[in-house]
Amino acid sequence: MEEHIEPNKVIETVLKADEIIAPLVDDSLITLAMSLGINQAVFKDIYQVIRKRGEVFSHQVMMGPLVKADFDWVTGNVDLQVGPYRKSLIFNQLLRLMGLIDSVYSPVHPLGTVLKLNREMLPDKWQEMVSDQEEVLVMVTGRKQDLPGVYANYLFDYITVIWPLGALPEVEPIGVSNMMIENVVSPGYTNELEKEMEEKILKASQLANQQVSSAFMPDEVAREYLAEIVELSQQSEGE
Repeated sequence: MEEHIEPNKVIETVLKADEIIAPLVDDSLITLAMSLGINQAVFKDIYQVIRKRGEVFSHQVMMGPLVKADFDWVTGNVDLQVGPYRKSLIFNQLLRLMGLIDSVYSPVHPLGTVLKLNREMLPDKWQEMVSDQEEVLVMVTGRKQDLPGVYANYLFDYITVIWPLGALPEVEPIGVSNMMIENVVSPGYTNELEKEMEEKILKASQLANQQVSSAFMPDEVAREYLAEIVELSQQSEGE
């Protein structure tokens, strides 16, 4: 892996190395992936449509191509278009593709970074926890944390605490995905060692291990994972 990971140079390799996506890779898919990767705002908008079970997404990128996605939630089929490039996928293939794009193109923010989260993207229990706050701010305390056991193909992009409260007794840190982030309020400290950590260790390790963010779990996997978390929480409370 190069010292500096240039997304447009590695995306093809990452797609071809993935057992789910590799059979689908052609010039159209690579171009689609690049276009979505460099247009992070559009990428997140598509993800929000998925979360809300929307049927159509259409956006004309300024000085760029038309981006369109049609979702059929009955059949599980998705038609994705960026300019003249089109691809038909099943839903779980789309999730995997988006997870790989996210792993390549999303930056790794330094420790101490304060992030503003999109309230709509938070799980219900977290929305209740921050319901009295005008904006949801968190501070990054950890990065790229593997999920346990059979879910090790997924990770939390960030481990965070509510800002400015910080770590509190009996309050668990919040796992945050890139898709939850609305914007960076205050970046953490960066030096050459931090840049090396971001590129050569955190991002390179994620790509080498073919891990994607927890945001891109298929529904059935997410339900199983959440059920296990609830069960563990109940067992802990009963002790």
